[in-house]
Amino acid sequence: MKILHTIWINFGIYAGMILWTLAGLILSLPTFLIFKYIKSLSTAEAARMLVWIYGRVWVWIVSLFITVRLSAYEIPSPCVLVANHSSIFDSYFVGGQPLWNVCWVIADWPFSIPFYRPFMHAAKYVRANQAEPGSVVKQSVNAIANGGSMFFYPEGTRTSTGELGRFHSGPFQVAIKAGVPIIPICIYGTFELMPRGARFLSPATINIHLLPPVYPDKSTELSTGHTAMKKDVKALMLHALEEMKKQPPISA
Repeated sequence: MKILHTIWINFGIYAGMILWTLAGLILSLPTFLIFKYIKSLSTAEAARMLVWIYGRVWVWIVSLFITVRLSAYEIPSPCVLVANHSSIFDSYFVGGQPLWNVCWVIADWPFSIPFYRPFMHAAKYVRANQAEPGSVVKQSVNAIANGGSMFFYPEGTRTSTGELGRFHSGPFQVAIKAGVPIIPICIYGTFELMPRGARFLSPATINIHLLPPVYPDKSTELSTGHTAMKKDVKALMLHALEEMKKQPPISA
């Protein structure tokens, strides 16, 4: 039965992903025009809205085949969203968060995917690997000044062990310079679903939990600045992920 369940999960999720991506490509242009000219959104805002809707529907499709628990709330905007990174599918599950006007800081490889590339350029996503030193922070602060929020993987890459890795300073520097809160997003179960290097999906229960905002007020008063904020946020996420491990899995 477990083998059949695994086959069903792989077939269902991958087929759903392909069909939704094709439908999204067909619907993207008229929807983009509606957002831009009827809703009066900027080009970047319209593209970010499309990406957010794509992610929301993808989470719903996946929830038809495995259990997805989402614990979210109305979060302050603008802000800096940070999430742990255990699987290639984390980026899709982040679509469960409630903000649509989000600019991502991401590695280069997603820009090589033909049907994603134009949307990423239109949304003015920041390519972390090609940015000059200090450029990521500057671009992020500018995006926030224009009303958007930022999203980072503070680990910079996917974990190979399932454990939370070392955090980089960028998102915390952005939060302090822009004067906005950090919203930690804890995702548990994607390492079991598809860890780094795996080709096929395995049965898993996905938990997505948004932690309360961490404001930069106290950190800016310290000589260590972003380092203190980074340490506090990582400690909160470590604790939350440990608690999420204790939740019993549920079969879809």
